[in-house]
Amino acid sequence: NNTLDGCTIRSGGIAIAITGTSAAIPSTNQVVKNCTILDCNTVGIQTANTTGLILRNNLIERPNRTALGAFQGIAMNGGTKNALIEQNRIRNPYAQTPSQSANNATGIFVNSTGTLLGETITVQNNLISDFNSNGVINGIQTASGAVNYLNIYHNTIVFNNAAANPGVGADAFGINAQTSCAPGLCNLINNNVYISRPVGVASNVCLRFNTGASGSTAVVSNYNNLFLSSNATGNFY
Repeated sequence: NNTLDGCTIRSGGIAIAITGTSAAIPSTNQVVKNCTILDCNTVGIQTANTTGLILRNNLIERPNRTALGAFQGIAMNGGTKNALIEQNRIRNPYAQTPSQSANNATGIFVNSTGTLLGETITVQNNLISDFNSNGVINGIQTASGAVNYLNIYHNTIVFNNAAANPGVGADAFGINAQTSCAPGLCNLINNNVYISRPVGVASNVCLRFNTGASGSTAVVSNYNNLFLSSNATGNFY
């Protein structure tokens, strides 16, 4: 059991990594809160094989880094269970190269699944904004495999870089729910997604779902507020 509270962490490939020995021997009850995480190379906080994880009220951004690659603010990898991700601000992955980078950026990535009710991952009340990239951008993204016991509640995602000029396939997704899940075990409720990024030759998509039989029909999506600045070709709710 460890708590990081009020820390400032600068640089590093992965600024904070929390990893258990295995899914059977997880790292337990780790807490990162009220921290400022600046200028990581690739990932702000990365987790794997954890239970009882709390990531709360952290600021993750790259305001000064100039050698920039792909970015993930928070990445929850295999074996991350019973996690609460809330009140984090993730922004400015390309502050020094606005609209010049073709690299991809993701605010929160969920690549893990629970198997029991007590292993739920909840992502709530996070603010993701200022993703000034010409690459693919995701506010919240789930992995393409099975992800069960996942709640995505009350998050705000704003992609409004007026100077963006994305190329073919460099799409913007507010919540990119690629997962397949059992009915009722994935919930997207009361989120706010605002996209006014120029569509260029790409697409802007507020909510994206897996179209498989266990995909979009199984995800519960209700009471989300979705905004697109125009009805131009390539804009999709």
